[in-house]
Amino acid sequence: MSFPPEVKENLFIACHRRCCICHEFKGTNMEVHHIIQKADGGKDTEENGIPLCFDCHANVGSYNSRHPKGNKYSPTELRRHKDQWLEACNNLLNVIDESPKTLEEIVHMGIKSFTRATGNMPDRTLSLIDFFDDNGIKKNSGWNKDLFNVLEEFINKIDPENAHRIHLETHLSIAFVAGYLLDSKSGIEIYPMQKTRGRGKKDWTPEQEYTKDYPKLKEEILVFSSEPKDVVLVLGITYNILDAVQNYIDNSEIRVSKIINCNVDGNIGHNTIIDGTHAIELANSIFKVLNERRSIQEKRNNLHIFAACPVAFFFYLGQLSRKIGKIELYEFNSDNSTYLPTFKLPINRSET
Repeated sequence: MSFPPEVKENLFIACHRRCCICHEFKGTNMEVHHIIQKADGGKDTEENGIPLCFDCHANVGSYNSRHPKGNKYSPTELRRHKDQWLEACNNLLNVIDESPKTLEEIVHMGIKSFTRATGNMPDRTLSLIDFFDDNGIKKNSGWNKDLFNVLEEFINKIDPENAHRIHLETHLSIAFVAGYLLDSKSGIEIYPMQKTRGRGKKDWTPEQEYTKDYPKLKEEILVFSSEPKDVVLVLGITYNILDAVQNYIDNSEIRVSKIINCNVDGNIGHNTIIDGTHAIELANSIFKVLNERRSIQEKRNNLHIFAACPVAFFFYLGQLSRKIGKIELYEFNSDNSTYLPTFKLPINRSET
């Protein structure tokens, strides 16, 4: 006896018919695999089922223990793959059952911290310009102490009854924290608008059907120490910033065990992220890499994030960040070609 139709349907809906191991959309080419085999007492239940594509299912089931090569998938690993992917789907990809909103029902809002190129912002826009001068954030202001509280107050006033689009003419760190405050548990349906070169703004709301084969995340691990110290995440999506980040780390007090350097399929540029669906896929891939590439102790230490990427993509990554651990964000200072620390998450209320 195989899984009942209701069990399979529930699992396929939960994963949006995307494989729990390779994460690719497979449509009808999906099967449900027993995490604990029936011969070993496994049941035909959702708890014991993992949705897989044909290729990954064959790979999981074809391991020959008598002639071992590579490493066999264990039931524990399969369950972790399933739990992580379904949690990511629930956080950011659960849009299939949403009733699409008409343009008249969507409320536009914005956050700006730049004085340049901020025309056509919505009437309801939070301006953070007064916190900054030509040298960056003013000396009497603090990212955690002042900016976070103002952002939180602004976001707490958002009406959850409406669908929203957020326009972000702001520092990457601020966009990330906006996502942090507007994660799936906020109860607010909100998606970012992304400025494009010469084409105005594009709505980066994800598609309801996931059918495109997008360029994948490519990561490179640079190991500096076998001791479980801090980890650095470098997102060189629009520019290659690895050398600048390494130079900053070499001249700072940060002690790291590894750098995780990421781009999109080896390409760097302003058009490497295609749309909102692609941005969400990449954000989930980074979440997966951080789970798999850091040791348990490294996950307890700080994750330092340096980014050159579309602001809407960083907003989406921020929506996943509460499950990443302790985070320190940085902004590039073009005046002296170095980085400056910004927010530390989660916020220590005693310091604000």
